[in-house]
Amino acid sequence: SEIIPILYEIWETAELQHNSLRMALANIRNRVLILTSDTQEEPPNFAREDVSQPLLSFLRKFVDWQQQQDVQFAVLTQRLDKEFWLSHLFQGQRRFLPIPLQSAIQQLRLNQDAWWSGIRQWVRRRLSSIERFHRNVALEERLSISEKIVRSIEQRTAEPQNQQYTSIFLTKGYIGESFWVGRKQEEQRFRKLVQQWRNGYRGAVLLSGTRLSGKSLFGDMMANRYFSDNIIRLRPGTSLALAGRTLEVQDDLQATLSFIQKYALQSKAIVWIDDLELWTSPDHPLGRNARLLMQHIDASSTHLFFLVSVGNAYVQQLDFSLGWRKVFQAEINLDQMPLDDIRQAILIRHGATHKYLVDEQGHELSASDIRRHIKRVYRAAHANIGEALNEWAAYTRYHGRDTVSLGAVSYSGLPDFLHPNLALLLKVLISDKRTNEYRLRKHFGEAFNTHYRSMLQRLLSSGLVRRGLDGWLEINELIVNEVGYQLESGRYLHYTSN
Repeated sequence: SEIIPILYEIWETAELQHNSLRMALANIRNRVLILTSDTQEEPPNFAREDVSQPLLSFLRKFVDWQQQQDVQFAVLTQRLDKEFWLSHLFQGQRRFLPIPLQSAIQQLRLNQDAWWSGIRQWVRRRLSSIERFHRNVALEERLSISEKIVRSIEQRTAEPQNQQYTSIFLTKGYIGESFWVGRKQEEQRFRKLVQQWRNGYRGAVLLSGTRLSGKSLFGDMMANRYFSDNIIRLRPGTSLALAGRTLEVQDDLQATLSFIQKYALQSKAIVWIDDLELWTSPDHPLGRNARLLMQHIDASSTHLFFLVSVGNAYVQQLDFSLGWRKVFQAEINLDQMPLDDIRQAILIRHGATHKYLVDEQGHELSASDIRRHIKRVYRAAHANIGEALNEWAAYTRYHGRDTVSLGAVSYSGLPDFLHPNLALLLKVLISDKRTNEYRLRKHFGEAFNTHYRSMLQRLLSSGLVRRGLDGWLEINELIVNEVGYQLESGRYLHYTSN
């Protein structure tokens, strides 16, 4: 800081000398061209002896510049000889290369200019962001609730052109051991419970969780691994064959369990009841079936191992009304899955497609890029494994025969559209998992025709509720958990395990 300003001045003087000499030579050249030109219409305004005048002017100025530089070199040499000593570092009375006031002021001004320039750029960027935000808010306010719901669903819908890639992510249930990852702690706990049951203790396990949390897959895997072919799977609308007898399974869980107790009590089998919510009808309500199941567990759980899955919403209701949890030896909740396990689940399915992940320009993504994208999906899915697979499928785009690209995880959430009557209807739909107009009419009575039928039609037309080919009504799987979170936020339903 002590000598750099002088060096700048010397450098600027040298630059000025160089440029002045170039200009003088250029003027001399131009004057010679004018004098030797045959096409000039008027005589030049200078004599031949004045051709060298620019160079003479430069030489006069050069003398002054030379004197100025001599003074600058003298000051520079003096300061170096006086101040540029390392011994000054060890002398407390003197400072090493002290900064003069003028130099400090100049440096401060330069730093302030750079600082203010950075501040101005930052402010411009922030103002630009605020303007974009205001425009987006204005556009958002113009959209109706139905438009916002449709937009949210469309953003979560996998691209049809990319079906060959996304189908393996959207396939639910048991698709083989090779796709099974994670749940090690839950499996260790289940294995210990099975060992205790075989040693003569009760055998009854409750699987709870939100939608798409993997309850069905976990139950199938545990049944296949620890009971092999000795599995009794119960589901309404199926046939059950035991000891040469066959039973058409309906909504009456009492009749089904009595059939099992009569013909398979000594078989040491697992009774696997997936989605207990489906065991309901106007003639056989879920509360009655659940109470009868508790009685059979108390009577037969040392001979048969009971594995039952049910959503968090009904766990809370049944536990409040029947003391549901106390009949089970343990409850395994599957709401969330660690990031590493979800990453592995996505990568295993991606590897099975034999496609490459690329960016929009077609460049293959690195491992760190893929991990970063999976982490975004993980957060958007609230650590729910099924929802993470759905979001990854919606996140990818067809790029080429052997490549897929990744889009942006910037889904628009559902609008705040709940009111008490609508929340009550959605609570029934999400708790029962599936229903139809007949059951809703039985549930709400005359109020269904006067209040809830029109609401149901609006939900169907907006895509929030879907009707399957079999006629059953279900909340759209792509947003079912977000509906559940809204119901829980409004204290209409206890949806998560927290």
